Amino acid sequence: MQPAVPRGYRFRPTAEELITHYLLKKVRGEELPWGGIHECDLYGEKNPWKICEAYDHDEDKFYFFTNLKKLKTQNRIARSAGCGTWQGNNIGDNIYDKSGKHVIGLNKLFSFKVKDGSRMEKSGWIMHEFSLAGVSLVGEREKSNKLVLCVLQRRGSEFRYQ
Repeated sequence: MQPAVPRGYRFRPTAEELITHYLLKKVRGEELPWGGIHECDLYGEKNPWKICEAYDHDEDKFYFFTNLKKLKTQNRIARSAGCGTWQGNNIGDNIYDKSGKHVIGLNKLFSFKVKDGSRMEKSGWIMHEFSLAGVSLVGEREKSNKLVLCVLQRRGSEFRYQ
C-alpha cells in the first residue's frame, strides 16, 4: 500500500524534481525522500487501469519505476501492455536542472491504445515517461538506460476501459 501523503497535501513534483530527487537517487541506490513511487512492470501483461487499481488513492496521477525492455531483434523498446500498446505522442522534451543550463532528463508522452479488431482505440490513459539524460548520466549509463519513472493518468471524459 502507498504511504499516505498527509491530508491536504498533494504530491505534485516538477519534472526536475522527479529526475533529481527520485529517478537519479533510485538508479544510484540512494534513499528516496518518499516511498510512494512503486516498482511495477508497466510494459507487461496488465492493463494500466488494473495496475492503478492496486494503488488507488485520492490523486489522479500514479507514479511508478519500471524497466524498459528492448525488442530482441531491434534496437527499439517494447511498449505493449495488457490488451494494447503505449504509443508515443512526441520525441520527448528536455528537462533542465534548476539553473536551466544543463539537460538532466527527458520526458516522453504516451497514450494507451487498445486493440479493437484491426483498429486501435483510445483508452483515456496517458503516461509521461521520465528518463535520465545529459549530465545526470555521468557514471550511471548502464543502469539508467533501463530504469525510467512513469506517471500514469486517466483522462476523465475519455476514460472508457476498466
